[in-house]
Amino acid sequence: MNGFVNFLKPPGMTSHDAVVWFRKVSGERKTGHLGTLDPMATGVLPLALGSSRKLTEYLIEKDKEYEAEFTFGIATDTGDVTGELVSRKDCSKLTKERVLAALPLLTGEISQVPPMFSAVKVSGRKLYELARRGETIQPKPRKVVVYEFSLIKWKEGVRPRGIFHLRVGKGTYIRSLAQSLGEIVGTGATVSRLERTRAGPFRIEDGYSPEKLLEFKRLGKLHEALLSPMECLPEFPALPAGPGVVQAVKNGAPLETSIIPGAVRNVFSRPDHPGLFFLVDRNGEVVALMRLEEDRIRYEKVLVTS
Repeated sequence: MNGFVNFLKPPGMTSHDAVVWFRKVSGERKTGHLGTLDPMATGVLPLALGSSRKLTEYLIEKDKEYEAEFTFGIATDTGDVTGELVSRKDCSKLTKERVLAALPLLTGEISQVPPMFSAVKVSGRKLYELARRGETIQPKPRKVVVYEFSLIKWKEGVRPRGIFHLRVGKGTYIRSLAQSLGEIVGTGATVSRLERTRAGPFRIEDGYSPEKLLEFKRLGKLHEALLSPMECLPEFPALPAGPGVVQAVKNGAPLETSIIPGAVRNVFSRPDHPGLFFLVDRNGEVVALMRLEEDRIRYEKVLVTS
């Protein structure tokens, strides 16, 4: 199987568990995910299958959207309710207006320290592995982008809760945003619910739950859940490749720029276009991802097997 599946992860399942589960259901051993989702979180966890795994880097760079509930007055060592309690406060005087005033401080390009319980590597070791051994280090801050951070709903109380919509760039931790917001308003805060509603082109309304995928498997229609690379990366034009071109790609032979029609060259003339395009065989399968340079075509990713 080659392509992508818009998998909807249930709570309690790790991203690795999701990959293992799908491997068993589909029989496709070459399966990976496009960006870790915390075990407590739910929602969109795209899976890449077969040779399409080579295209992961072009999708993982895209922005993501979340709906998150933060509980104020509670701080944990993980930044969510699965962690050990660090502090607890009465926040009955915290107002919605105080929280709204703080959101612009965490919007745009910001410096963020990854949480200790994360898959970020320091000196070749994942932070969560160090944390589980009781080792504490100070991860280096890094630049991330928060495009949108808005309050959808507010519930007052001793430990008030806010539901937020977030649109963020690659590498942004929602748990760290909750901790930072809690520090700004002086109460502490932790993530009490998290749902990823979009990851690049993968939207929650188009996703498949484990139950739905099992039903597809039972009916022999699991292939219907597959998305092609062209569907997931529509900004890259798809060009038909004749038998001679397919064989040339298999052999790693140079390709003439004459295979690219003028209409496609016009698309590439836009300053924001990277010049990437798919070569597709007569069965609609992607042969390779290529890049048009000034006077040559360069191989980016070859997906066809010899």
